[in-house]
Amino acid sequence: MEIIDFNKLWSQSSEDVSKIQDYWDMRAEEFNDDVFTKEGNQRNSTIIDLLISKGMLNEDMEVLDIGCGPGKYSMEFSRKAKKVTGIDISPKMISFAKENSKKIGATNTDFMLIPWGQLDLDKQKWTKKYDLVFASTCPGINNSENLMKMVKASKGYCFLSCFANRTDKIKDEFNRVVFGQSTNSRGNNKIYYIFNILWQQGLYPEICYQDTEWKSQWTLEKAIEVCSLQFGKKLEDGTELKKKGENYLASIVKNGIIKETTSSKIAWIYWKTK
Repeated sequence: MEIIDFNKLWSQSSEDVSKIQDYWDMRAEEFNDDVFTKEGNQRNSTIIDLLISKGMLNEDMEVLDIGCGPGKYSMEFSRKAKKVTGIDISPKMISFAKENSKKIGATNTDFMLIPWGQLDLDKQKWTKKYDLVFASTCPGINNSENLMKMVKASKGYCFLSCFANRTDKIKDEFNRVVFGQSTNSRGNNKIYYIFNILWQQGLYPEICYQDTEWKSQWTLEKAIEVCSLQFGKKLEDGTELKKKGENYLASIVKNGIIKETTSSKIAWIYWKTK
């Protein structure tokens, strides 16, 4: 298969930016709660150690963190690199990132509200600007164009993590009950597309895998909001499907809380740019 074939296979219809912002704004506090936890710090340090061991991160480098969220990786980069720029589509995520950066006294970070898919590297003067371009499970890397934009922004290395496999106990059951689909697995062939696109561009990506699990807790109202936004294209207000979903979520509430368990295998893909 040629690169044009993988470009066609890995194509997604455009989504309303405002709806994407709403979803991640709604999840921002939840993600921020994990920033300073022991478990969160352990996950961070594992990736940081890999980057350092591969010569992809040191004190003389400038780092671009795409989809930086509340800044958990950006803050670690600020301790190891010369300069860190974090971008995200969510205003609330950016606000948390700025606050967290101040908490640790970082003076070499800059956070900007920019959707990666809409960013013009030439106009921003970011072409071949960064020593490391980093994106951790970032939905914004969703097609060949946005992948190669990472390469264009880098003068050294790129790192991208994504789900090789993922199960969400509640969301997957929601998908089955409401839509009659047996799975809501994320990841699918994304890694296959990424590897082959990079390979056919003359790059040599390396891949390793990590197994991880985490838990989330939501009120019924928050769970309905999460599912409504995530399944928004298939789940519209006022439909019988929406009512069916709300009834399912109401049936699993215990002591006012719905507990979600997510298990995943995450692929770390990293490469040197030309």
